[in-house]
This record gives sequence, structure tokens and C-alpha cells, in this order.
Amino acid sequence: MNPSGSRRFKKSGCCSVVLVSALMASPWIVLARPLHLVPLRGVIDPISANFVKVSFRDAMSEGAGAILLDLNTPGGLKDPSDVIIQEIRASTVPVIARIGDQGQAISTGVNIALAADAVVMAPGARIGNAKPLEMGDRLITEAAAELCVLAESKGKNPSWVERIVEGEMFDAPQALNQGMIDLVAEDNDAIVKALNGKTILRGNRVVTLSLDNRTYPHVKHWFGDVLHALAKPNAAYALLLLGFYGLLFHLLGKGAGLLAPVGGLSLMLAITSLQALPFNGNGILLILAGIGVLFLATGFMRRGLMTTLGLILFAAGSFQLFKSPISYFTVSPLAIVGGVLVSASLFTLLAEQRTPKTQRPKGRDKA
Repeated sequence: MNPSGSRRFKKSGCCSVVLVSALMASPWIVLARPLHLVPLRGVIDPISANFVKVSFRDAMSEGAGAILLDLNTPGGLKDPSDVIIQEIRASTVPVIARIGDQGQAISTGVNIALAADAVVMAPGARIGNAKPLEMGDRLITEAAAELCVLAESKGKNPSWVERIVEGEMFDAPQALNQGMIDLVAEDNDAIVKALNGKTILRGNRVVTLSLDNRTYPHVKHWFGDVLHALAKPNAAYALLLLGFYGLLFHLLGKGAGLLAPVGGLSLMLAITSLQALPFNGNGILLILAGIGVLFLATGFMRRGLMTTLGLILFAAGSFQLFKSPISYFTVSPLAIVGGVLVSASLFTLLAEQRTPKTQRPKGRDKA
């Protein structure tokens, strides 16, 4: 071997050893890698939480430099929100929460933002109003304590917690002055420029951010979009009624065989939707009881009292179908009125068909 080449090889090897040793002695460094954008928009429910979970797994497996959690939410259910917070804590990749221009993080959205390693707001964004939906001294204290823990875990001064638990909102400059957030930035380039080289603490590790300007978006699969669209109280309510009535009238020999597949498919979609919503089993039982009474009433000539009872049970079940203090997770009164009117009309027609012609009031036959 050439002696000079051997000396160069030895010098190169020594340099490599020194470089590796320096890297091992320094804080854990993330090489320049792209941001992986995970949008979290709308009301937070189990489908949203599952999307975040899958997207985080993909970002970690694809070697993301950081996850950019793009928030625009009025909050939502606590359990799915807690799942998202756990995913943020368990991530091996730094998580940056961003509230975009004209976006907002309200209620449990505040908790999710504060769980991130850095919180960034666009100039036109807002954050706050983490007031518990079910008021009470104990719940307010618990909400404040949870926010204090999240803020202090990220080295933030929690002096503002009491104000947002009481319902106050902050714009971007106010949130920055209060120490709620780390940065006000208009776009991703500004975020990368401001955070590159910054160190953050993830668990027991110090991470130095090293990001490039590439952004890889994570988009919901079309099936997830369909499920999210169906996981709305009014949609689930309509599918449930369509399923019940489709199968019932098929068993009564109506619909020329078309009602069975329509009713069955609707009922399956309704069950899928209900899994993502805080539904109340007692509400379903009351609706079924109301339908049962309405059906029995069709066999009587004087059915006014039974029909009224059936409609009352049906309406009561409709109002109790979902149990949540969040108005979003309740069936709208207009939809319930529509369900009652449709039910009354269907069973009135069925009663007309089941009543023998000889027992019908005079004048009906001539018509």
C-alpha cells in the first residue's frame, strides 16, 4: 500500500472518530429533513384522533424532521383529544403546533397546542376559551390544573391559565406576550427560518431542530373523509331512521324488495357513525319503543292516544340519542321535528292500508 495513502486513510479515520464522538457528546441532532404537515380541522372526534395517530406513525417511519400539526378547531370530545395529546408525547419526532391565519384553537384545542414542543400562530389566529362546557368549581379547577401541567412541562409561565379557563380569547400578539406561544409566523418558511437551530426537550433528550423548506402533507384517505362526514349527529340520526323503517317496511312486504338492502346498508352506516359519537343507548331504545307503539296503533280504529304516545316516545328518544354538553354532538331540533313528521306520515299511510274498507269513515271510499 502507498505510505502516503495509508497516512491519509489514518487521518480520515481519526477525523471520523472525532466527528462521531462530538456528535455523541452533543445534544441529539436531527439532520435537515422536511416538515410533515398533519391538518387537524373541525370538531375533534375519534376519527380525527385516528387520523392524527396514523399520520404521526407515517411521519416517524418516513424520517420527518418535525411534524407540523396544523390546528383549526373549536375543540371537541375530551377522550379523542387526550388520545392526540398522548400521540404528541409519544412521538419520536418533534411536534410543532401551528394555528394558521384566521384559524383558532379553542377548548380542548388549547390543550393539544400546548402539548406540542413549539406553538406557532399566524398574525390573524386566535387561541383560548378553554372553559369547561359543564360548569362547576371542581371542573374549572381540573381544567386549570391540566393546562398548568401542560404549560409547565414546556417551560411556559402558566399565569394566563385562569383567564382562558374563564373563557378569554387571545390573538397572536397577546398570546406571545403572555408566553402561551413561542412564535408568530406567517407561513412555513418563516417557521423553518425561526426554529432552525433551536433546541427543544423531548422526554430526557435535547433535540436540535434542523429543518429544510420541504413540506409533505398528510391527506385523509377518501374512506376516512366519508366516515368523518357521516359521523355527524344529524347524519347518524337520518341513517338510523332510514335503516329502521327500511327493514320494518320490507318485513311488511313493501318496497318490492328494494327496502331490505337500503335499510340494511343504512343501518350499518348508522352503527359505524355512532361508534364515533357519544351516543346514548337509552335514546335508541326509546326510539324503537316509539316505533313499536306507532306500529301497534295502526291496528286500531281509535288510535289517537296510542299514536300520540308513540310520537312522544320517539321524540324523547331522539332528544336523548346523544349525551354531550357540546351542542355539535346533539341532533338538531329541526331534524327531530322532521323525524317525527315523517314517522307520523308513514304510520298514517300504513294504518290506512291495514284498515278494512268496511271500517273506513264514509267518504273515503268515494275518494
